Amino acid sequence: MCGLWVCAADGLGPGLDLDPQSHIDDAAMRAKLLQLISVGVRSFMIAFDDVEAEEPEPPYSSAAEAQAAVANRCCIAMYDAMFSQEACERSVEQPAPMFLFCPTEYCGRIAQPGTVGSAYLSSLGKELLGIIDVCWTGEEIISPTISLEDIVAVSNSIGVGHGDAGSGRRIVLWDNYHANDYDQGRRIYLGPYDGREAGLLSSPLLAGILTNPNVQYECNYIPLATLGLFVAAQQSQQPYDPATAVGQAVASWMKRFGDPITTEDVALLVDLCYLPYAHGPRAVDLLRQLDELHLLADGFAVDGAPGAAAAMESLASNFYVRGDAIAGLFERLTEIRQRELCYALYPYLWDLKEEMDVLCRYVQWLCRTTTTTGGGVAAAGDYQDDELAETEYPKFEMIYRGGMLSELQRRVPLARNVHAAGGLSDLPAGTVSHFRRGRPAPARL
Repeated sequence: MCGLWVCAADGLGPGLDLDPQSHIDDAAMRAKLLQLISVGVRSFMIAFDDVEAEEPEPPYSSAAEAQAAVANRCCIAMYDAMFSQEACERSVEQPAPMFLFCPTEYCGRIAQPGTVGSAYLSSLGKELLGIIDVCWTGEEIISPTISLEDIVAVSNSIGVGHGDAGSGRRIVLWDNYHANDYDQGRRIYLGPYDGREAGLLSSPLLAGILTNPNVQYECNYIPLATLGLFVAAQQSQQPYDPATAVGQAVASWMKRFGDPITTEDVALLVDLCYLPYAHGPRAVDLLRQLDELHLLADGFAVDGAPGAAAAMESLASNFYVRGDAIAGLFERLTEIRQRELCYALYPYLWDLKEEMDVLCRYVQWLCRTTTTTGGGVAAAGDYQDDELAETEYPKFEMIYRGGMLSELQRRVPLARNVHAAGGLSDLPAGTVSHFRRGRPAPARL
């Protein structure tokens, strides 16, 4: 690459009600393009993702052919308008305009029968103009890793660089790694850009990376900052280390928070809301402590496990310190002057704080009942929250962690009465359940 540019592309998703043969629909899309060009937009995307690839009426023989025809007409209209109107001519200091296409089969999981052998992708490659770049999210909708091999596979399927139609076309990596629009009420991703093979951007098959970040604008500082560091490392041919990158980004983002938030506060926040397939180091250590407490409690039940009581007390003390740290982080977050940032993070940190409050009381109960009864976790019986019986609010047990979602969560059969304890209780014969736990970040490519 000869230069580094950050481009914003306006997108149009007409797939739900578009008639590829309708002159009215065609005119409406052209009008939208001209409107955007008139205010300076230079890159566009037409997206047919997450729609049914229904067979069109003649003269089109396939969904891919119909979609390509629509995209081709829009692309031609864009370039005609952009370069024929003197007022809209592109400055030589700007990056070249781009026209992107997001296919219905935009990842290996959705492609039928797969990335290799997809008739849809093959037809798309033959019909699309060579100047139109194609978006791809990797083998998964949210891909844990993306390698150069993945880009080569889809490039071959679409015919990138092959023949007259494919000449000039490249793949744009539409990266959903930090996207949370599918679960924005419960998850947010503050961790670093990771899992992408070094050397991706040096490939002539790849036009660039289009990141799809968190819905909450204020929460994208570290995802965008570390993506920038990844790109810079590619350009300078230097190694990219996500752990180093996130440390640099945390120190910089902390200034956005201001007093009384500290760098350690921000690092803890990031680790607690890390990535879709991994927890940050502090979160992993927190879960490890809870798991070790259960192991010690069960070991105590077997043979008294000499030293187990002291070890449990030590682990529990460390666990309470972590709980206090999360509670303190929440309180300090509410005091910052950047209210947009506070409001974006508040619901996620509130849930973590409340859950840790419950878990700290659970750990107190676990240590007490295990060491006094000598029966371990299994013999301790159902967990009873000591605080609930003493609350001044008679109906507190009904509103605490309430709502339909919590009611449904409580009905998942677990070995203990708090879901954090993990494990399955007696399930009907033949029941198959999958519980995915967070794990440390995958090995980098």
